[in-house]
Amino acid sequence: MARPGVAEGKIRKRKDGVAKLKRAKGKSTFEDISVEGHCMGIQARAWRKPSQPANYDYASDAATAVIRAGKMRKKRRPPHGSLAWFYTGVSRKPGHVTTVIGRIRKRTIGNVDEVIGIVPLDYFHNYEYLGWC
Repeated sequence: MARPGVAEGKIRKRKDGVAKLKRAKGKSTFEDISVEGHCMGIQARAWRKPSQPANYDYASDAATAVIRAGKMRKKRRPPHGSLAWFYTGVSRKPGHVTTVIGRIRKRTIGNVDEVIGIVPLDYFHNYEYLGWC
């Protein structure tokens, strides 16, 4: 079954997207892009099928699109394989996005500084948490 708002076959299954990110753990490039500063590109390439750019300049732009589409959730803990979204900085740009992993759902995988890493969700405590989708 496709995820809400996404056409069948256009997004990877939860286990496949998470596995793809885990295989890249510790690497400074992900599918030929630099990891540093490219959270949106990393997540798009991890989840879109076939892998492709996000077509958003910033994670905050994509987060705004998710909000406008009514797909941003905040009321309960983000499930395994969901995307957690944040605004950063005074202008809310560039924003940040990361994939939630684990049964406890308090860890994420994505770009952490210059590499793909796994960190607690609260690692991003200085950012404005928007929710998950």
